[in-house]
Parts: sequence; structure tokens; C-alpha cells
Amino acid sequence: MALYANIIIDISHEKLDRPFQYRVPEELKPVLKIGMQVLVPFGSGGRKLCGYVIELTDQAEYDVRKIKEITEICKDSVAIESQLIALAFWMKKNYGGTMNQALKTVIPIKQKTAAKEKRILVLAADEKTAEEQLAEFRRKHNVARARLLEALIRERELSGDVVKEELNVGLNVVRAMEKLGILKIRTEQDYRNPVRQREREERKFLLSESQQAAVDAVLRDRREQRQGIYLLHGVTGSGKTEVKVGDTVAIAGYEVSDNTGESVTVTVWLTLPDSRIVKLETPNFKATAPGRYTIIYYALDAAGNPAYASYEVVAT
Repeated sequence: MALYANIIIDISHEKLDRPFQYRVPEELKPVLKIGMQVLVPFGSGGRKLCGYVIELTDQAEYDVRKIKEITEICKDSVAIESQLIALAFWMKKNYGGTMNQALKTVIPIKQKTAAKEKRILVLAADEKTAEEQLAEFRRKHNVARARLLEALIRERELSGDVVKEELNVGLNVVRAMEKLGILKIRTEQDYRNPVRQREREERKFLLSESQQAAVDAVLRDRREQRQGIYLLHGVTGSGKTEVKVGDTVAIAGYEVSDNTGESVTVTVWLTLPDSRIVKLETPNFKATAPGRYTIIYYALDAAGNPAYASYEVVAT
């Protein structure tokens, strides 16, 4: 059983972005594992902070008299697999940020995020009443009310964001017009979409003979209601990695070799649009939400040397 634990403190600051060593108390030695979240005294004041165990060792890196002791294992914490810790190191190296930020990215989510709601303003008055009220607002120089009502007469429905940002009309005006019976407020659930929707110009492409043959094969299977997996050859960025929400996405194959001839273990991880990371046990996944999906291959040889590769799929 290890005597010491190297811990990343739960503070995202570059000057503290390194492991701190703590002594493992006797009662925790049988149960403490790499990836657990623990409570430790930190700094000269000894304030209690959470941290993540990234290594267990019998070798003290400092004067043992100065090494503080772990207070306890945090309750309701989610232990991180050693592979995810290695993945966090890789993310820090390749994408920047601190180790603490990377660890928080790979930690499984413990609770659901509250759904966000958006307001929709709907014209409640009939056309004649609305026109009369608009004339009254203009006569009294109620500029904001007139601007909002004019837009509602034209569009019938407006999102709360448009009213606030484009029309520059505050909530007090909206509530006042609601009391007058001019409009109603409807709330809808707003699903997170991290991919900015872009309007694209319609373009026509002249396909080569081989490209047309591939398109014909896909369309033929679709007409006959057959589903298949198609390997399309092309350069990165040619469009193979853009799918629609609801599509089943096949994982690209991989080839791993080791110069010593030893066996290599490969696991495949998937980063979801909401930043969760899950281990893939099947050769495909379903794009259930819009956003970026990152497929990460993690290879480990018999000597413990890791290697990584990744690519992205965007669902719209």
C-alpha cells in the first residue's frame, strides 16, 4: 500500500498547475485509489481544498516532516479512470489550459444541468385593435411600445432575444403590454447547440465519373430502404465528417504497430457536444444532439507508452 499520493489541487491557476504530495493516512491506505477526489489541507493556513489523486507512490519527494496528510476522501465524488487521467494530460499538452481544467473536462457529469427556457412574444390582439393601439402609442410618443407592437404586427411572433437585442425593448415594456392584453408570452425549452448555424449558398457541383457512381450507389440503397456503411475517399475537410442529428456514425478503422513487436491495447473514447467523455464499446455511435463529437484513439503498449490520435465529426 502506497505511503504518499501526488494530487492536483482543484484550483485552475498556472502557478499551481503541478502535483502536490500528501501522506496517505493509515485508514485510507486500503481504499485510496488513483482518480479519487480527496480533501486536503493547502497553503500555510491549511484551508481545506479538493484535489484529484493522479499517482500513488512509496517515494517521498520532499522532507517527510513537511508533507501534510490527506484529510478524507470526498463524499459523492466520481473516481476518474487512469486512462482518463492520461487523456487529461494529453489534452493539456495539445490544447493548453491547466491540468485541473483538463481533469474537470473528463470527469463524468454527476448531475443534470437545468434546462434553459426562452421567451416567445405572440401578438394577442386582433389586427384592428393592434393598429388602433399602435396609433395611440405613437400619439403619446411611447416609442419603445410602438416599436415592439409594429414588429409584432409584422411578424406575429418574436423571440425574447430579438426583442431585447435588436429592438432594444426592456422587460418592463413587455410586461406592461402583456397587462394591456396586446401580447402573450410563451416559454419554450431552449436546447443547447454549440454549433453556429450558417446560411449556405446553394452550389452545384460537377461530379467526376467515380463520384457519380458513389452517389448513385447511396441513392439506390436509400430508394430501396437499405442502410449501409460507405467508405468515401477524400482529403480532410472534404465533408465526410459532417452528419445530421439522429445519424448513426461509423467509427473510422485504425492500425497500430509497435517497434518491439509487443501487443498494443487500444481504447476508443468519444467527446460529446456537452463535453462529457464516454468510452465506445461499439464500432459506431448515434449523433443525438447538434455539436462537435471528437473520436479519440488511446493506444498503450506493454511498456506503458501511450499514443493518441483523434478526429472530429460535426452534427447539424
